[in-house]
Amino acid sequence: MSLFKPTRLTPKQIEQRKELQAKGRMHFVLYRGVLGWGVSCFIATTLWGWHHKYGWHLPPVHEIWLPDIVIGLPIWLLAGYWWGAWMWKRYFPSTVTGDYK
Repeated sequence: MSLFKPTRLTPKQIEQRKELQAKGRMHFVLYRGVLGWGVSCFIATTLWGWHHKYGWHLPPVHEIWLPDIVIGLPIWLLAGYWWGAWMWKRYFPSTVTGDYK
């Protein structure tokens, strides 16, 4: 059950989806999920946390690496992979299940 009624895709959207599908799933997941969503969320949450903790000042270098980058970056990259795979499944449900209609 969807919250919104699905609408028909315009011809331009259909062409864009065909181009995405031609590039492949891994390209989509890497660029849209990992790099597009995961890295941008990592940057946003890291900057937000630094601002909350240090205000408008840069944090000390020894406090940046471990909690923020070494732990936060892999978590957000993995979340980006999952998000990209989920979006691929939403964009192209027939390629995931094998039903070509």
